[in-house]
Amino acid sequence: MRTVTSASLDAWLDSALPFLTRREAAHAAMLASALNYARPARADLLAPEVAGRSPAVVPPGTRGVLVEDAGVVVGAALLTHGFLLLSEMPTEAARRMGRDFTPSEPPQAVQGPREVVEAFGSAAAVGWTEGQVTQVFARRTPFLTQDPTGRRREAREEEREVLVGWMLDFARGNLRAGVTRDAAARMLDGHLRQGEVHVWVVEDEPRAMAVTTAATATGVSVTGMYTPPEWRRSRVMVGFVRALHNHLLASGWAFTYFLTTQGSAVSRAVDALGGYEEVTRTVEARLEPPRG
Repeated sequence: MRTVTSASLDAWLDSALPFLTRREAAHAAMLASALNYARPARADLLAPEVAGRSPAVVPPGTRGVLVEDAGVVVGAALLTHGFLLLSEMPTEAARRMGRDFTPSEPPQAVQGPREVVEAFGSAAAVGWTEGQVTQVFARRTPFLTQDPTGRRREAREEEREVLVGWMLDFARGNLRAGVTRDAAARMLDGHLRQGEVHVWVVEDEPRAMAVTTAATATGVSVTGMYTPPEWRRSRVMVGFVRALHNHLLASGWAFTYFLTTQGSAVSRAVDALGGYEEVTRTVEARLEPPRG
């Protein structure tokens, strides 16, 4: 068993993609991050919308590492923005990576399955403090029942001011960092330009909002779910997200997924939806200085 540091992010993704897509939804965070900056040669493994996008500039310090056993990839890691994302892998592979992975700038935190993080941290001789637990829920099949009281459509430019307020309320309730109205407007505008903001309308009046983003090889995340207080009792979000999911499958995506903090409002909303399977649970570990 050996670790391999790839010469470029594209080269790493070429080698890692077949391994990661075998459990694609479980590796959603790693795949979405990597595909934002790189394009593998294996375009046949990507949804057309992903393959057709232009990658962003790779952030400084970003690198990918693999663990191979007899030439077969059994584990992957992606270091970007000071975070080290670890894939599912045998604990022996995690220990090998922990012993061999020596970046010039140590990561601020590591995120991955608990047993993988524990094995990595033990071998790397670092202590860690457990942070938030993240759950990934996914669904690949359509919902058979639909809410006839409304319909899904893409948001319109003339609805922007209302949606900025909704995005601000969502961000303040779900993101760890403080968010201003200007920041919420920038977040919304980026998604509007990409056609990623969807609304649930009744008689063409928006009653709820959701955003599609963080594409993996063939899946896409649903986030930014918000219903103003006056419409929450009507449970419009259940019908909306089910209709959005069906729309995305019909548009060529293989699955939709939710990446959510355990115990959060979004996690509870996914439970209310029904029909989504929890595919993995990861822990974020804040690293402490190396021991002795």
